[in-house]
Amino acid sequence: MGDKVSIDIPSGFEEISARGPFANLTGPFFRMVNSDNAPATTFGFMPEQQHMNGLGFMHGGMVCTLLDLFMAQAVSERYKRRLVTTNMQIEFLKTLPADHWIEATVSITEVDARNVRAHASLLSRGSECASGNASFRLFRR
Repeated sequence: MGDKVSIDIPSGFEEISARGPFANLTGPFFRMVNSDNAPATTFGFMPEQQHMNGLGFMHGGMVCTLLDLFMAQAVSERYKRRLVTTNMQIEFLKTLPADHWIEATVSITEVDARNVRAHASLLSRGSECASGNASFRLFRR
C-alpha cells in the first residue's frame, strides 16, 4: 500500500466500527456524532495514496465505495437492520485528490417495508465532487 498520512479528523467525527474485511482494507471511515444520539447523516474520509489512480486522483471504484458505504451506514443506523445494496447510480463531477478531507451528506428519500432509497453527495475543497442514489434491501429481523 501507499505511504500513510497523518489523518487530521475534523472535530465532531468518530471512526465507524468495522463493517467487514473490505471496509477494513479501504478505511478508516468516520461519522459525525450528533448531540442527540440520532443516526448519522454526515460522514467523512481522508483519501491516501492507496486510494488514488494512475493519474493522481481518487480511483472511481473508491468513489463508488464511499458513496455505497456511507449510504448503507446511514440506512443501517436509522433502521437498526442489516442490508444489502440492490442498485446504485453514481455521477462523477470533479476529481478528488489525496490528503484532502472528504465529507458526505446522506438523505433517505424513500422507504417501504423492506426497501430503502438514499441519496449522498461527496464534498471536498468546498464543492460537490460526486453524488449517488442507491436502493437497499433490509434483511428481515
